[in-house]
Amino acid sequence: MFAGRLPMPKWRSGCVFENDAKVNWWGDMESKISVFNSSSRPRVVVIEPLAEDYVLSPGETLVFAAEDVEGEFYFAIDVRGEDEVLIYTEGMCGAVVARTRDGERVEFGYNRHLNPSYPKIPE
Repeated sequence: MFAGRLPMPKWRSGCVFENDAKVNWWGDMESKISVFNSSSRPRVVVIEPLAEDYVLSPGETLVFAAEDVEGEFYFAIDVRGEDEVLIYTEGMCGAVVARTRDGERVEFGYNRHLNPSYPKIPE
């Protein structure tokens, strides 16, 4: 079983990824990926196939962790243009949880108001 860190390259589109997979102390597999927005604009991150969206402000990092992983599991990344990143969950997991670098849990829809292409609610 893999236990270690996989270095991920810095993408020209302004995102830095860091992938980590390990076995926690009670024997369950844990996978997580960190996404850092190094661009000067908000960046949309969508977890697929769950269709959960998060918006990262410039300079912000979110860590996405798969819970209740069964068997082989990994994240696949699709950088779509300058403003969107899709992260696919490949394999079985119970949920994907997003946290700030400080460990604060955030729900999907996080910072959605910063997404310029998201429909605004009429006033």
